[in-house]
Amino acid sequence: GFVNGERKIKKIQKRKYIPYKLAERHAFISNLKNIIGPIYKEQTEVIKGIGSEKDTLIYWIRAYTENPQRKGNFIVSERSLQSDKQSLTFLNKYIEKHRPRFKNIWSWVDEKKSKDFLLEYLNHRKENGGERGRKWSDSTVHGNYSRIRAFFNFVGTKMDGFPKGVVDELPIRTPQVETFTFTKMEMRKCIEFLEAHKDDPKYVWFRPFFLLMAETGMRIGEVVRLEIDKVDMDERKILVKGKGRNGGKERYVYVRSDNVWKIIEDNILDNGKVKAGKYIFHRKFQ
Repeated sequence: GFVNGERKIKKIQKRKYIPYKLAERHAFISNLKNIIGPIYKEQTEVIKGIGSEKDTLIYWIRAYTENPQRKGNFIVSERSLQSDKQSLTFLNKYIEKHRPRFKNIWSWVDEKKSKDFLLEYLNHRKENGGERGRKWSDSTVHGNYSRIRAFFNFVGTKMDGFPKGVVDELPIRTPQVETFTFTKMEMRKCIEFLEAHKDDPKYVWFRPFFLLMAETGMRIGEVVRLEIDKVDMDERKILVKGKGRNGGKERYVYVRSDNVWKIIEDNILDNGKVKAGKYIFHRKFQ
């Protein structure tokens, strides 16, 4: 309005109008960036909030869990895709019920609010459980956080303007893995038991696995994947593929025990000739 012929601007409006006095023009121009910046940010967030399907969380969940080729020529396994889908579906269901504003992907660009919300969600699962009401362990919380973090980093590489690492470095407790091993006395008892029952159908299939693992330190998964053409008959060693992507790191294991080496020979030789086939224990025990 006008008072005594002079325009008066409400206090809340002042920062959105060009000052009317000539003496203030220089200060206004110098401060233009600070005036326009907040207005532009506010309007941009409003526009993104209205958005399209591509601005929704569920759109990106589908893009992430339905395409096994996420980066370069690396192919994600079907098992990983299903685990990612389950983890992100749980998150989306919680959002729909408790915090619907996070259904819009742009609501996640505020790093502090995103991290606070994600901590809220993970703590809720730990205290109240998942879909079946079973409380999440530290290991389950850590695993789901890793999948959610990877998902948002994926969005950051695919969507212009979406920041990378938006939920990185949350204070999530890393589960401590406890490992146990047999004592020498326990190992001896196991071997003696299997030798005493080597013709028992209940244990005959397990005996070669156990003796080979005890001799070489191999994991059960490594034993069942042993390949015939990776056996060096002269030096009594086997090339083993460890766990991990694409078979993991390779290493040689040596078989010093004559009894254990006879197990290898019995499974790959037939009248002194190498049998046809790929795996030492393939199909026989699997």
